[in-house]
Amino acid sequence: MYKFLIATCLVLPLGLLSSCFDFLKEDEEILEISLAYDGDYAGIASQSGIQIGIWEMSIADGLAFGYYYDGSEWIAFNGVIYADGKLKFGMTLSNGVLVDVTLVIDDNLNVSGKWSDSDDEKGTIEGSVDYNSGNGGQGGSTSNVCVFSSSTGTVDGELGDSGEMTTECTYTLGDLTVTSLTLRYELGIFFGEVTRKAVFKWEGLGSISGVLWGAAVINENGEHLTLDGNPLYMSWEEGTFEGPGEGFGWDVTGSPSWSDVFLLLDKSKGEFYQGVDAEMAKAIYKADFTLSDLIILNINGEKL
Repeated sequence: MYKFLIATCLVLPLGLLSSCFDFLKEDEEILEISLAYDGDYAGIASQSGIQIGIWEMSIADGLAFGYYYDGSEWIAFNGVIYADGKLKFGMTLSNGVLVDVTLVIDDNLNVSGKWSDSDDEKGTIEGSVDYNSGNGGQGGSTSNVCVFSSSTGTVDGELGDSGEMTTECTYTLGDLTVTSLTLRYELGIFFGEVTRKAVFKWEGLGSISGVLWGAAVINENGEHLTLDGNPLYMSWEEGTFEGPGEGFGWDVTGSPSWSDVFLLLDKSKGEFYQGVDAEMAKAIYKADFTLSDLIILNINGEKL
């Protein structure tokens, strides 16, 4: 591009050369590397409002180096931060999918952005400067996040669902360290009412008394069920926790009201709320579904 512009300038009359090269100078200033955003950052990648991965990034002298974790492995990326706080880069996931990412860092060092891939999928990026960096993670971050990695539930034509979902975590707070959480759940129907129970097993150090979790509701086509464009979730209080590495806790079967079966998520507050009335909930339940994309919103009352 610049070779073409320079060549164009050289064939102009002498009186126009100055303004032509001034234009090139202005264009170079737009692309000037910025040192104002140096630091360590961490955050998440999402699709349709559901977290699908985590990232860590260090910026030094305007050069960014980072890692993205998709639930199976850490993938490196790098780029340059320009004067407007913009960063663009591409990377290849472990499954061969190509991803293009555009990030913007604002004056408060908050990160926002978008991603799109070679499968025509797209989503958002968010995060911020990590003031506690240097104690963990692939790139040295202590970002406390859990990333969904697997599920065993299926749409099988039966009312309800059962299975296990696992998240991989990089979570450390005080004496508690969590490296993974696996939820085992059972959903059924009894005399026209929903029955459910859920228990966790986990790996790490310390003790867990409770978590706030949610799981996306998936139809037979593998699509997230939504209400007015917002993903539907299921979430309820789980049973007891055993110690790390000691297997699943135990729970008794509960039966909620139909209006509490399917929920919406207020991402700004990190809370679930009612959004599906009883009649709609019964229709969704009858149409069959499974749960996937487990998210963890807090552990022991502390938000992630």
